[in-house]
Amino acid sequence: EGKKRLETMCRTQDGFEIAEVDLEIRGPGNLEGKQQSGMVRLRVADLAKDGPIVATARHLAEKILTADPKLQTDENQIIAQRLAELRQNDSWGKIS
Repeated sequence: EGKKRLETMCRTQDGFEIAEVDLEIRGPGNLEGKQQSGMVRLRVADLAKDGPIVATARHLAEKILTADPKLQTDENQIIAQRLAELRQNDSWGKIS
């Protein structure tokens, strides 16, 4: 692990690549607290391996919310309903 981190630091100055290696080695830490390292077991995705799909999902979510901030269109009703269920049941922890 240390060798991989050192090799990356010597090979590149690309902060994104360095951050990806660091994420892979140390893990993302606690998403809701102060812990800065350690593996978080998401039920939805592995942040170290699924970064591109998580980024795509975020981009699409931002696009939806820009076009329909209150999720009022017919096509976004399913999203609004699911968010309401998660909020009502205090179920945000189900994704992690």
